[in-house]
Amino acid sequence: GKKQEYLDNGWHGFRSISNEIFTVDNIKYGITSRTEVMVVDYIGTAAAVTIPETADNGQFPYTVPAIKESAFQNKGLANVDIPNSVTSIGEEAFSDNKLTEVIISSSVERIDSHAFYNNPDLALGTVEANDPPVLDPTAFANANRHQIDLVVPTGRMQVYEENGWGGFKSTLDGSAPFQSIIDAPQNIDHLNPF
Repeated sequence: GKKQEYLDNGWHGFRSISNEIFTVDNIKYGITSRTEVMVVDYIGTAAAVTIPETADNGQFPYTVPAIKESAFQNKGLANVDIPNSVTSIGEEAFSDNKLTEVIISSSVERIDSHAFYNNPDLALGTVEANDPPVLDPTAFANANRHQIDLVVPTGRMQVYEENGWGGFKSTLDGSAPFQSIIDAPQNIDHLNPF
């Protein structure tokens, strides 16, 4: 009943309204509907985190479709598993960490600004969705975007590049294995024996 009272009294325009916040395995969740929660914070110290598809507050299981802005910001993360239930990743959700690889599940539809900002060791991003998620141009800002290899589903490279997923070190589809690139001169005038 309280949520409706706030809405009736002019509390509009917020990104989400949480009725209750609860914690499971060092991840804080805010209830956003009768069946869904949003990840709002991480209070643990582990460098590797697996976000579950569902979270249970002891009364009900909830689906986890969203990661709130700044939820995992500056937590020292090197690895994070994002579940298939997540459809949106908020602003600065994983910024200021030590991520080296990101796998974005096929369910993600939107990645907001600076979501992966300042992850200087981020070298590989894999996106599993056939239709490219809406990507804010700054989502990978200062994460050395030009040094990140991007892997997308087979046959979808052009679609991704046409939808704001350009500027990466390389874009490969899922069928192509990574190949090392060696910079070598075109002409060799003289070779010394060993």
